[in-house]
Amino acid sequence: MEVASLYRGLSREPDSEYVKYTGSIISRIQDNGVDFRDLLANRTSVIDSTFNVIRENVFNSNEISSLYFGGQADQLRALAGRIKQTKDAIRDAVFTALHGKVHPMILSNKQLEHEQTVILGHLPQDHRLPFNSLTLPDFYQVATTSHIQQLEQHLLFYIKVPLVDVEQFDVYRLTPIPRLDVGGIQLMYTETSNLAISDHLDRYFALQDVEMDSCLQLHPERYLCKPHQITFGPDSGTLPCTLAAFRNRTSQECSPRHVSQSSLWIPLASPNRWMVTVTKEVSIMGVCSDERQQLRINGSGILTIRSDCIVRSTFVTLQGMQGATARQAYSSLIPIALDAPRSLDDAQKQHQLEIEEGSSVAIIVAGTLVMIIVSISLGWFYVYCYQRRARAQQVQRPVEDHRIKTKNEGSSNDHPLLERNNVE
Repeated sequence: MEVASLYRGLSREPDSEYVKYTGSIISRIQDNGVDFRDLLANRTSVIDSTFNVIRENVFNSNEISSLYFGGQADQLRALAGRIKQTKDAIRDAVFTALHGKVHPMILSNKQLEHEQTVILGHLPQDHRLPFNSLTLPDFYQVATTSHIQQLEQHLLFYIKVPLVDVEQFDVYRLTPIPRLDVGGIQLMYTETSNLAISDHLDRYFALQDVEMDSCLQLHPERYLCKPHQITFGPDSGTLPCTLAAFRNRTSQECSPRHVSQSSLWIPLASPNRWMVTVTKEVSIMGVCSDERQQLRINGSGILTIRSDCIVRSTFVTLQGMQGATARQAYSSLIPIALDAPRSLDDAQKQHQLEIEEGSSVAIIVAGTLVMIIVSISLGWFYVYCYQRRARAQQVQRPVEDHRIKTKNEGSSNDHPLLERNNVE
């Protein structure tokens, strides 16, 4: 009402009564100025406190919102990273399948074990899988993806696995052993350098180096090759010189050939090993990572060096390399003349073969082998020396691993060195 009266007073000529009323109010305010100021201050303080409470609540709300949305952002970034990894893995799997291979993401080891059990129940009796439960990683080397079919929300991969014969073949690499005589160096050649023989020794065929290179090597000494349409029996008469060498016999159809070279350095299948034959003494220098040594050789023998060594001479340079040692069999050896320190004379007389400790060489016996072997240890590498006093007997039983049986005889032969690999 006071406001209304004030409004009326401002909008028209004030009457005397209104003037008196207004004057009395102003007088009361002047008389109580201190109380009025305190009242205004208290009301302002209440407003300020309320504002501070509201501002603190707003700050806390903003902080909570920031933490919440920050956590949500981190989760979204992690989810985006996982989605990207999954996308890249799917892309790699599809890309691998388009190139005919099988990616482990398409078929895991656990799935493969289950599928292997199912496949084994439907295999024909004369075939088997080229892998087993112990060699499952071989599956990813032999399996192929023929094509991919796209469904609404899935991709369907068609996977093929080759089957192999139940019967395996052992492949022997025949390296002719040089024979040194007055006329120079002679070699007994064979029709093929690789002879594949079945487990029962009743079938065989020649395997050329080009065919061997095209085989898939699953792991050391195990190969997967294309099937041969023609295999020969024991009465076929094919590859007479090769069979004679394998049986440790001398065939009348085979004769040694003269080599017009003063030295031969024939690499063997196992790494860091060479068949060496020289017509005159040769000085070679061996340089390894921690030492060097000079050696004089004369005649024939097998030279073995460490993987970190290099051997140099005026004839040839031999470089060591890393690699697994293959299993080997020696059908016969030829005479050797090798200069050696006097301290090793007794070892030469004992005619024993010293094999490097820790070597993974396994010796394969092809029948009853007769030979005398001399080994000379030269610190950082070994030179295997062999004396001409060996005569081989006819093979009477299959090849056996890990041992070699010898006895001294008075004659020699020219059968090659046999080195074996397993082929399926």
